[in-house]
Amino acid sequence: MSLRASSKGQVRAVIAMSRREPDAMKILNVKRIETRQKLGSALINVNARQSVRVTGGWKARGGAGRVATEDDGLVPSAEARANPAGRRHATALFTLSLAGLGVRASVLRFPPTVHGDGDHGFVATLAGIARQRGVAGYVGDGTNRWPAVHRSDAARLARLAIEAAPAGSVLHAVGDEGVPFREIAQAMSRRLGIPTASVTPADAPQHFGHLGHFVALDCPATAAITRKLLRWEPAGPRLLEDLGQDHYYRQD
Repeated sequence: MSLRASSKGQVRAVIAMSRREPDAMKILNVKRIETRQKLGSALINVNARQSVRVTGGWKARGGAGRVATEDDGLVPSAEARANPAGRRHATALFTLSLAGLGVRASVLRFPPTVHGDGDHGFVATLAGIARQRGVAGYVGDGTNRWPAVHRSDAARLARLAIEAAPAGSVLHAVGDEGVPFREIAQAMSRRLGIPTASVTPADAPQHFGHLGHFVALDCPATAAITRKLLRWEPAGPRLLEDLGQDHYYRQD
């Protein structure tokens, strides 16, 4: 699929995506897109000069073994264009570009788990899988790390982003920089009264279903820049503390 946009012959943008090609997404010669101009103008015309793009599902933005920061992922690398997350990445860069049109645009990145009572995401699903399987699993040695944030802290940061984030800001909603996945499994095993078990990478898709790929990711991240910029400090329960509560194990 291709999208071409031009403005008086000045700009040609081509976004080529094909499942049959190794590089599933390419962005070529992007200088100025008519769609961007129209959206930015529309926001200004209705005095909506504040725009926050909320994104999640980041992979190892900082690179293997390195903690990701807010400064990572600001360049459309070949790797970002080649994987499914590349489309979110491109949209985030588009959002930041609106700052040049007078919109106070920022990007708020959420970690894989925004936890708390009412969570129906990854962690809640993992608790259900552990109950069903009779073991709380982790991949390999379980040292891969997941960042996390409590939903109350994420909500406060979203409000601060709208009220006070400077144009072009990239923000991380991170309370726990990186919880080893084995410790997540251990917390579930204690609460459910079941053993933990290591799962091989080859068996992960069968054991964890659609989460088979995600559970092995090592994607620690920091919010140091965000905390300093907006004076935001996480105050809610950390992930392992939250996993000791009833709400993840109730069966309706």
